Amino acid sequence: MQWETASETNVSSFEIWRAEGNDFSLLTEIGRRGNSTSGAQYTFVDQAVSEHTSYSYFLTVLNLDGSREELRERMVTAAWSGAAAVPEEFTLKAYPNPFNPTTTIEFTMPEAGNVSLTIFDNTGRLVETMTRAANAGTVTFEWNAEGRTSGTYFARVSSSGVNRVVPLVLLK
Repeated sequence: MQWETASETNVSSFEIWRAEGNDFSLLTEIGRRGNSTSGAQYTFVDQAVSEHTSYSYFLTVLNLDGSREELRERMVTAAWSGAAAVPEEFTLKAYPNPFNPTTTIEFTMPEAGNVSLTIFDNTGRLVETMTRAANAGTVTFEWNAEGRTSGTYFARVSSSGVNRVVPLVLLK
């Protein structure tokens, strides 16, 4: 599933919902890329699908003021004809890196679970924490360091007792 925004001035996050028949369930929540008058592109791949099954997906926008907007008029239906590849190990990378002011932190996980992304500065102080439930496969977080000082930060991703750290370099 791919979507693009023209701006993100009141967006808190996005939710992706999937239907099997008439039953919708929340698949994941994706953080925004930051308050901006310019747009952004997003991609989500559903790694938990069954062969020869059709699914319908729609997007919900959660706004900073607490309101939500369901975009069911843009519903996408897809049929899966092959098995999804599930990674065998937990990997972590960030791109672009160095970055200014936004970077994508991408990781793969072999099983579904709760995921925590924690950002620390170079003195070890906590800068930000993001958590969500995720399916096995590739998961991305977007981190906007607008308003932060240039320097090295560290992103720690934790899930199912596994921790990985990647350095992030913010250059302004």
